[in-house]
Amino acid sequence: TLRNRTGLAIMTGNVVNALQQVTGLSSAAVQVRPMYLRNALWQYVRQPKVTAEAITEKSAFMRNRITAGAMEVQTHIDDMLTNPSAYEKARDFAQKHGYFMQAGFQNVVDTITWSGAYEQAVAQGVVEEAAIRQADSAVRETQGSFAPEDVSRFETGSPFVRAFTQFYSYFNTQSNLLGTEFANTVRDMGLKEGAGRIVYL
Repeated sequence: TLRNRTGLAIMTGNVVNALQQVTGLSSAAVQVRPMYLRNALWQYVRQPKVTAEAITEKSAFMRNRITAGAMEVQTHIDDMLTNPSAYEKARDFAQKHGYFMQAGFQNVVDTITWSGAYEQAVAQGVVEEAAIRQADSAVRETQGSFAPEDVSRFETGSPFVRAFTQFYSYFNTQSNLLGTEFANTVRDMGLKEGAGRIVYL
């Protein structure tokens, strides 16, 4: 309860944090060339609904990631309409929808990242199924994942322990991404030749 209420107090209506979701594109640029992200952004700006629908038709991962939230909202609305008290309605609404701004911005970033990664893979001659897998992976590795199997062991445990790891998942994702890319750069290019990429990372 303390964890949930603290998160809601911090995040509900937090415009600054919602806008910070856009910085996820800089994380995506670690794996997807900025040229493809730019093209994906332009495509999304011109046709957001068409772009999202095309992605969810190709990728089951993205279909669950993007549309599960919308379906959960409807389920929670139905649950709240079974005559709870006014206090329970307000509490349930806040718990279910407190992160609406963050989720909205994150969906846009996820869509752009996936589209850019997919186009990059196709341009490199990767077959359709593998291109979809690469795009799914780019989203999961750069933007994080909500799947239970992707939660680190450190984040699990008793409710008391979890109260202190509230926002750990985001920072853990960034640390893993940047640490892996740093190690790959040093291994593949060396410190001297890879210095530019290391500074970027």
